[in-house]
Amino acid sequence: MNILGIDPGASGAAALLAPDGRVLGVLDWTDGPRVAAELACWEDLWPFRAYLEKVHAMPKNGVAGMFNFGMNFGWWQGWLDGHAVPWEFVAPQKWMTNLIPPKRDPADKPSLLVARRMFPDAPLHLKKHHGRADALLIAHWGRLNSQGKGIRCS
Repeated sequence: MNILGIDPGASGAAALLAPDGRVLGVLDWTDGPRVAAELACWEDLWPFRAYLEKVHAMPKNGVAGMFNFGMNFGWWQGWLDGHAVPWEFVAPQKWMTNLIPPKRDPADKPSLLVARRMFPDAPLHLKKHHGRADALLIAHWGRLNSQGKGIRCS
């Protein structure tokens, strides 16, 4: 079964991997209607299961930014439920363990470096593609951890 990894942030993305680890698609978060239209183009790749990064508010994030982030986070949950896609949350600490080296600097994007090595043909050319990298790595984690296991639906 194909695996969808989702980074729900404002600069987030979604990535779809085949059972053998091939990248089937990557899309950036723009807004709900555009993302829904792009996801509709992936219908021939269904069924899939999804892993949504479980994130929370961070200190020093502005109120408006957190509200928008929460809207994106909720949008993804609603879209998955509305399309009967089996999914589960995965905490960043869980999918990053043994995969992402610790940051040396707050500006570092170590997931981008790791994803570029693991998925050399994926569209990860720019620094701003860290959301794509996270989505790919979440899908990778899900692919490795879903084999032979059931998945709970939300």
